[in-house]
Amino acid sequence: MNETKKHSLFTANLLFMILAYLFIIGSFVMGYLNVGFRWSIIIIQYVIIFIPILITMKLKGVSIRDRFKFNPIKLSTGLKTIFITFAAIPIAYMLNLIVNIILMKLDLFTIQQMDLGNTTGAGNFFVLTFLLALTPGICEEFFFRGMMLSAYRDRMSPTKAIVITGILFGLFHFNIQNLLLPSFLGIILAWLVYTTDSIYPSMIAHGTFNFIGSLLMTGNQEASTPEDMEMALNMMDENGLQILFVFAIMSIFAGLIMFGFMYWLKSDYISAKAGDSIVIKDVTMEITYVDFNGIKVIHNEEEKSISKKNLKKLQHKIHRVFEYEPISPWNYWMVGMVIVLYVGFAILSFSNLG
Repeated sequence: MNETKKHSLFTANLLFMILAYLFIIGSFVMGYLNVGFRWSIIIIQYVIIFIPILITMKLKGVSIRDRFKFNPIKLSTGLKTIFITFAAIPIAYMLNLIVNIILMKLDLFTIQQMDLGNTTGAGNFFVLTFLLALTPGICEEFFFRGMMLSAYRDRMSPTKAIVITGILFGLFHFNIQNLLLPSFLGIILAWLVYTTDSIYPSMIAHGTFNFIGSLLMTGNQEASTPEDMEMALNMMDENGLQILFVFAIMSIFAGLIMFGFMYWLKSDYISAKAGDSIVIKDVTMEITYVDFNGIKVIHNEEEKSISKKNLKKLQHKIHRVFEYEPISPWNYWMVGMVIVLYVGFAILSFSNLG
């Protein structure tokens, strides 16, 4: 069991490093060949990210269903996830705004626009929704909340695994002007998976977040001219702190709503995992299965079910298993190589800007 976990972390970090370099190389090649935005998304998401994950898991003999947490969720979980996502939006954009204001003061900010092609018509709208919302909500979730998070939480505390994989998710976008937004979103998505023991909430949240972003991008592309963008940039440069203050006030209220729904969502689930032990009336039992309906335990060599309703009535205490093996230095080296790539890419971008 420990060998599987050890190799899982090594495999996840190795694939993270390889895919990061393929992402950068592929982006340069597609830019040189003038590959359109839509085909670029398909190549990056499916060819560079999704297919290598499936091949790797197949070669490792890992059950994608079990490892990637394809566990059922309640309808209320999906609805609460959407509310959490909407509340997280102003906070995420405020974090990016902080970075962008700093870059403006350093004369390192540049207007970034994607050529989405024709965005009018129902057909184009559904195509863009598929490419910008559904596709990342599947492919990136498979990688970061499936492969990466499952590997990291086998080797460290849940909090560390959630934060680290969230930051790695932000780094993988290779855009310093868009660093804190995906990092914050990645932490929220990882928390959703850990709390619900299912990847479906993170897929819902990721798809919802990107759907809102795609609406903003397509609306901005259709309505804005270069002059409008330049005017907006000047206004941001002159009134950045005032705009940031407005976003901060919005984020405070949004944060209260977000944490309220997160607390509400967490109360629907049992804070235990298979392998933990539970003590009920001085009797210690091993937990073999957990879902939103209750748990299964081994008592007197027999498996018994305890519903969530009955569990709340019983005086119980859960003991979590924290037997983590030391992490190989190779894992730090591989993640470090991606950070070096990120810094180098940022320096190159600033050099071209200058």
